[in-house]
Amino acid sequence: MVWCCLLHVKTLQNSFTPEIYNKLKEIKNNKLDKQIRKDTEFTDERVVSIIKAYAVMDQQFKYSKSFYSIVRVLLESVKEEESAFWSVTQIMGKFNWRDYYIEGTPRASAVKK
Repeated sequence: MVWCCLLHVKTLQNSFTPEIYNKLKEIKNNKLDKQIRKDTEFTDERVVSIIKAYAVMDQQFKYSKSFYSIVRVLLESVKEEESAFWSVTQIMGKFNWRDYYIEGTPRASAVKK
């Protein structure tokens, strides 16, 4: 839970409606689900849920296989699925990692070159 403390996960989580993570991960996104499952041989459903919930929350986000790896490693450290989701959300915003996953941004373009 060190990551959660360092990232102020509870503060972020409390700024949203209770149970929002559960609602986000239940929203269907068949295209994203197929892409994640195609990219990974052994799919951890908790990782898939976190990615899908984040993609629903951030409509500009474009999934790539590297994001699966980030979420998987973070989930191994944090352990609890919802806390891992809020940790990912905080990292994407607070440290501008989001820019790597939004088409057309200078960071995303630089990585693709």
